[in-house]
Amino acid sequence: MTSHPLTHHDILSLVEPFSRRGRHVDLLASNRVERRLLFRPIEHRDQATSSLNLRETLQLDNPEPGTFVLTRTLRLASGLRALLQATGPHPGELLARIETIPLPSQFRSGPGFLIAHSHRRRLHRAAARPVGRELRSPPTRRTPAPRGVSSLISFRSW
Repeated sequence: MTSHPLTHHDILSLVEPFSRRGRHVDLLASNRVERRLLFRPIEHRDQATSSLNLRETLQLDNPEPGTFVLTRTLRLASGLRALLQATGPHPGELLARIETIPLPSQFRSGPGFLIAHSHRRRLHRAAARPVGRELRSPPTRRTPAPRGVSSLISFRSW
Protein backbone atom coordinates (compact mmCIF):
# COMPACT_ATOMS: atom_id res chain seq x y z
CA MET A 1 0.00 0.00 0.00
CA THR A 2 1.17 3.53 -0.73
CA SER A 3 2.39 5.40 2.35
CA HIS A 4 0.36 8.59 1.99
CA PRO A 5 -3.43 8.99 1.98
CA LEU A 6 -5.29 10.42 -1.01
CA THR A 7 -5.28 14.21 -0.94
CA HIS A 8 -8.14 16.42 -2.01
CA HIS A 9 -6.27 17.12 -5.26
CA ASP A 10 -5.66 13.40 -5.84
CA ILE A 11 -9.38 12.72 -5.44
CA LEU A 12 -10.39 15.54 -7.80
CA SER A 13 -8.10 14.27 -10.56
CA LEU A 14 -9.14 10.61 -10.08
CA VAL A 15 -12.90 11.24 -10.13
CA GLU A 16 -12.87 13.59 -13.13
CA PRO A 17 -13.56 10.88 -15.78
CA PHE A 18 -16.27 9.41 -13.53
CA SER A 19 -17.94 12.79 -13.00
CA ARG A 20 -18.07 13.36 -16.76
CA ARG A 21 -20.11 10.14 -17.01
CA GLY A 22 -22.51 11.12 -14.23
CA ARG A 23 -20.82 9.09 -11.48
CA HIS A 24 -20.49 10.80 -8.11
CA VAL A 25 -17.93 9.92 -5.45
CA ASP A 26 -19.24 9.02 -2.00
CA LEU A 27 -16.66 10.67 0.24
CA LEU A 28 -18.18 9.31 3.44
CA ALA A 29 -17.89 5.72 2.22
CA SER A 30 -14.43 6.25 0.70
CA ASN A 31 -11.20 5.64 2.62
CA ARG A 32 -8.39 8.10 1.89
CA VAL A 33 -5.86 6.22 4.02
CA GLU A 34 -6.46 2.96 2.13
CA ARG A 35 -6.55 4.94 -1.17
CA ARG A 36 -10.06 3.64 -1.94
CA LEU A 37 -12.85 5.67 -3.54
CA LEU A 38 -16.45 4.50 -3.58
CA PHE A 39 -19.09 5.96 -5.87
CA ARG A 40 -22.76 6.41 -5.15
CA PRO A 41 -24.84 3.41 -6.23
CA ILE A 42 -27.00 3.54 -9.34
CA GLU A 43 -30.28 1.62 -9.52
CA HIS A 44 -31.03 -0.06 -12.88
CA ARG A 45 -34.41 -1.42 -13.94
CA ASP A 46 -35.19 -3.31 -17.14
CA GLN A 47 -37.50 -0.87 -18.89
CA ALA A 48 -39.14 -3.53 -21.09
CA THR A 49 -40.05 -6.03 -18.39
CA SER A 50 -39.57 -4.04 -15.17
CA SER A 51 -37.50 -6.96 -13.93
CA LEU A 52 -33.86 -7.68 -13.09
CA ASN A 53 -33.51 -4.67 -10.83
CA LEU A 54 -29.79 -4.14 -10.30
CA ARG A 55 -27.88 -1.93 -7.92
CA GLU A 56 -24.53 -0.96 -9.43
CA THR A 57 -21.65 0.28 -7.31
CA LEU A 58 -18.14 1.24 -8.35
CA GLN A 59 -15.00 1.13 -6.23
CA LEU A 60 -11.62 2.52 -7.31
CA ASP A 61 -8.52 1.34 -5.45
CA ASN A 62 -4.96 2.61 -5.85
CA PRO A 63 -2.89 -0.16 -4.20
CA GLU A 64 0.46 1.11 -5.52
CA PRO A 65 1.71 4.03 -7.62
CA GLY A 66 0.54 3.76 -11.23
CA THR A 67 -1.85 0.86 -10.56
CA PHE A 68 -5.60 1.22 -10.23
CA VAL A 69 -8.27 -1.43 -9.66
CA LEU A 70 -11.85 -0.57 -10.63
CA THR A 71 -14.53 -2.96 -9.39
CA ARG A 72 -18.15 -2.89 -10.55
CA THR A 73 -20.51 -4.76 -8.25
CA LEU A 74 -24.00 -5.62 -9.48
CA ARG A 75 -26.42 -6.75 -6.79
CA LEU A 76 -29.90 -8.14 -7.32
CA ALA A 77 -32.66 -7.66 -4.75
CA SER A 78 -32.17 -11.35 -3.84
CA GLY A 79 -28.60 -10.59 -2.73
CA LEU A 80 -26.96 -12.37 -5.67
CA ARG A 81 -24.05 -10.32 -6.93
CA ALA A 82 -21.67 -10.24 -9.87
CA LEU A 83 -18.34 -8.45 -9.94
CA LEU A 84 -16.34 -7.09 -12.85
CA GLN A 85 -12.83 -5.95 -12.05
CA ALA A 86 -10.33 -4.14 -14.28
CA THR A 87 -6.74 -3.31 -13.35
CA GLY A 88 -4.49 -0.85 -15.15
CA PRO A 89 -2.69 2.50 -15.05
CA HIS A 90 -5.52 4.88 -16.00
CA PRO A 91 -8.86 5.07 -14.12
CA GLY A 92 -10.68 6.66 -17.07
CA GLU A 93 -9.67 3.80 -19.37
CA LEU A 94 -10.76 1.25 -16.76
CA LEU A 95 -14.18 2.90 -16.53
CA ALA A 96 -14.50 2.93 -20.33
CA ARG A 97 -13.64 -0.81 -20.46
CA ILE A 98 -16.11 -1.72 -17.73
CA GLU A 99 -18.86 0.31 -19.36
CA THR A 100 -18.52 -1.76 -22.56
CA ILE A 101 -19.79 -4.84 -20.70
CA PRO A 102 -23.62 -4.78 -20.60
CA LEU A 103 -25.01 -5.17 -17.09
CA PRO A 104 -27.39 -8.07 -17.88
CA SER A 105 -24.54 -10.06 -19.50
CA GLN A 106 -23.19 -10.81 -16.01
CA PHE A 107 -26.33 -12.80 -15.20
CA ARG A 108 -27.76 -15.91 -16.86
CA SER A 109 -31.15 -17.38 -16.11
CA GLY A 110 -33.29 -20.26 -17.18
CA PRO A 111 -36.07 -22.44 -15.85
CA GLY A 112 -35.44 -22.59 -12.11
CA PHE A 113 -31.95 -21.04 -12.00
CA LEU A 114 -30.12 -17.71 -11.97
CA ILE A 115 -26.33 -17.48 -12.30
CA ALA A 116 -24.12 -14.44 -11.58
CA HIS A 117 -20.75 -14.28 -13.38
CA SER A 118 -17.76 -12.37 -11.99
CA HIS A 119 -14.72 -11.51 -14.13
CA ARG A 120 -11.32 -9.84 -13.80
CA ARG A 121 -9.39 -8.04 -16.56
CA ARG A 122 -5.91 -6.54 -16.56
CA LEU A 123 -4.59 -3.87 -18.89
CA HIS A 124 -0.91 -3.56 -19.83
CA ARG A 125 0.81 -0.53 -18.37
CA ALA A 126 2.34 0.67 -21.62
CA ALA A 127 -0.36 0.02 -24.19
CA ALA A 128 -3.39 -0.30 -21.90
CA ARG A 129 -4.47 -3.37 -23.85
CA PRO A 130 -6.34 -6.25 -22.27
CA VAL A 131 -4.23 -9.16 -21.12
CA GLY A 132 -7.26 -11.42 -20.86
CA ARG A 133 -9.36 -13.11 -18.25
CA GLU A 134 -7.84 -15.17 -15.53
CA LEU A 135 -9.89 -18.33 -15.15
CA ARG A 136 -9.72 -20.05 -11.81
CA SER A 137 -12.01 -21.89 -9.47
CA PRO A 138 -15.70 -21.75 -10.47
CA PRO A 139 -18.76 -22.06 -8.43
CA THR A 140 -18.15 -20.00 -5.36
CA ARG A 141 -21.44 -19.34 -3.58
CA ARG A 142 -25.04 -20.41 -3.32
CA THR A 143 -27.72 -17.89 -2.31
CA PRO A 144 -31.31 -18.51 -1.19
CA ALA A 145 -33.54 -18.27 -4.25
CA PRO A 146 -36.48 -15.90 -4.63
CA ARG A 147 -39.91 -17.46 -5.15
CA GLY A 148 -40.13 -19.27 -8.48
CA VAL A 149 -36.37 -19.80 -8.80
CA SER A 150 -35.03 -23.00 -7.34
CA SER A 151 -31.30 -22.28 -7.49
CA LEU A 152 -29.00 -19.26 -7.47
CA ILE A 153 -25.31 -19.79 -8.09
CA SER A 154 -22.52 -17.21 -8.28
CA PHE A 155 -19.54 -18.04 -10.52
CA ARG A 156 -16.20 -16.28 -10.51
CA SER A 157 -13.59 -16.46 -13.23
CA TRP A 158 -10.67 -15.52 -10.98
